Amino acid sequence: MKFLIFVFLSAFTVGFLSETIEERWVQYKIDQNKNYLPEDDKKHFEIFKNNVKIIDEHNVKFNNGESTYQMGLNQFTDMDPKEYSTYYGGLRNPRRL
Repeated sequence: MKFLIFVFLSAFTVGFLSETIEERWVQYKIDQNKNYLPEDDKKHFEIFKNNVKIIDEHNVKFNNGESTYQMGLNQFTDMDPKEYSTYYGGLRNPRRL
């Protein structure tokens, strides 16, 4: 009987502590001080979801010892590669300016 209570409480605790992607999105915007118009919010939320999936899948590999580095959320998590390169594209060819 004690074992069943332990299993129930463990499952309840894990479910209670795990955040939904929507909750993670709200907290991400607070942490990164990001505000979007509704139509932009939807677009960035979709990008965020895809990037979080990549991050979470990678971190499973890290936790299993299959990778040497861990990934996390940062100010770029809601940007697609094109948007990122627009703002942070690195060096530009001076002949093209």
